[in-house]
Amino acid sequence: MNISNVFDRKGQQKPPVPQIILRLLNALLLILVIIYFAYKIPKIDLKSIIENLKTTKIIVPYFIITCSLLFLNYFFEIKKWQLLVKATEHRTYLQASKDVLLGSAAGLITPFMLGDFMGRTYSFSKKNTAQALVLNAFNSFTQTWVAMVLGLISLILLVINRKQIYVSNGTLLGFSIFCFVCLVLLLNTKIKQKLGSILPTNIQTLLLVQIDIKVKLLVVLFTFCRNLVFVVQYAFLFAALGITLDFQTIFIGINLVLLAKTVGFGINVLGELSMRSILSVQFFENYGVSSIHILCITFIIWLLNVILPAFIGAAIPIFSKKS
Repeated sequence: MNISNVFDRKGQQKPPVPQIILRLLNALLLILVIIYFAYKIPKIDLKSIIENLKTTKIIVPYFIITCSLLFLNYFFEIKKWQLLVKATEHRTYLQASKDVLLGSAAGLITPFMLGDFMGRTYSFSKKNTAQALVLNAFNSFTQTWVAMVLGLISLILLVINRKQIYVSNGTLLGFSIFCFVCLVLLLNTKIKQKLGSILPTNIQTLLLVQIDIKVKLLVVLFTFCRNLVFVVQYAFLFAALGITLDFQTIFIGINLVLLAKTVGFGINVLGELSMRSILSVQFFENYGVSSIHILCITFIIWLLNVILPAFIGAAIPIFSKKS
């Protein structure tokens, strides 16, 4: 064996070629995140946002709480991931954190956030990758279901409080039934097994991953908690900018925006910012909030909850030591 092929000039062992390729791909991921961010920034009215922040007296304690809630937000997401994959491949909190953050980075630059699936399963053993992908699909479906339920509740509250019919009773009833059916499919393994019985056995084994009912219920609960933390984060940011709105109005507005995004408006997270801004302006302007304040708030939330975790997630593989 030629020793020069194993050791570099400083006498240190060279990493294997596959590892070098992975590190190059990781670096490419970080570069793509930066490029997408650089592409998006010029399309945002940063000048107006900066001027608004300069002229607005920011209540610092509320702003600090807004930033701090980011950690609680991701705490629930990380715990969900830990619970779901525990029976497949044990993850420490740190490992699960890396999975979630890397998924955020990969999802940022892919349509429909499909990269999130690849990012979360990046460090799983090859034999467990397929199951981890299915478990992440369950997690995504749970997130979608919770967004629909909270959106439904918001629609009902909006109709009741304004005493105006924005949505017909039949539509609300049909949406409620749909949410209930989705919950049954989400929790009931036997129904999924019967529906999947027409599939080949090997595909059934992959797709019908067994998840304990307690784990499912906890994942649903943590998803509700995460969405509520998100709404509270908005509420504190409104308060930080001196905007007085009752919590119910903020709850309705944010959950209607998330409902709209869930049913397909946000192709990826970058597109989601524009859609979230537009819908937020349309809703909150009815309550006397200026459009520039709303754009400022959605931009800050986007930076905190999406861009910052994506940058961290993209950088993790580059600076992590591979065994």
